[in-house]
Amino acid sequence: HNLNYWQFGDYLALGAGAHGKVSFPAGNRILRYQKTRLPEHYLQGQGSRSRQPLELAPGERPLEYFLNTLRLVAGAPQALFSARTGVPLAQVQGALGRLKSEHLLTMEGRNIACSPLGLRHLNHVLARLEDSLDAG
Repeated sequence: HNLNYWQFGDYLALGAGAHGKVSFPAGNRILRYQKTRLPEHYLQGQGSRSRQPLELAPGERPLEYFLNTLRLVAGAPQALFSARTGVPLAQVQGALGRLKSEHLLTMEGRNIACSPLGLRHLNHVLARLEDSLDAG
């Protein structure tokens, strides 16, 4: 099941304290939510309600996507980015290009992935990516 998370897939929240992610058609809306944490509340029927729903704004989706997919050695297909985030890949090409020029990222073939160096310094890659995306 981790592969689904790391490919920015959807998952349901089942059980006390569980978290879920649901994408709506064409990546126009992504919602994260969690169930009540306390088992007694969940068992009393309060668990059927979601708490703390959070809709990911389009500007947040690229980083959320890369926080997941760059954990995979093979990365993820370039086409998956737009399909899962609803954001055009062209919008993040500059940030990806900067990381590629520093040998932290590869875009060989059809996948976006960390290089071996990038995998060793994944937190640094993600922080740089966040800074680049925030800067536009």
